[in-house]
Amino acid sequence: MKVSISYFGISAKVDEKLTCFTLSEQSSVKDLVTQFAFNFLYDPDILIGKEGSLHRHLIIHVNKKRVLASKAADHILNDGDEVAIYLSVSGG
Repeated sequence: MKVSISYFGISAKVDEKLTCFTLSEQSSVKDLVTQFAFNFLYDPDILIGKEGSLHRHLIIHVNKKRVLASKAADHILNDGDEVAIYLSVSGG
């Protein structure tokens, strides 16, 4: 299946802000984010913790609906889904 991923506030090895991924059926949001982090980011640790879970500060949307990082392994993707990843921002 094919899904698209867009990302914001993340330094990646590619210039495009929208990337298409081919994943196996029954892949989860966590599978996609992990594959993206290890294949396209200079520092995968910005998204993935030492124990392999997604950092809870991530903001993830699938088809414009919020998916909590803690629930990403349970959210199964479908062909054509659009996933957006943001880093939460703080400060003032």
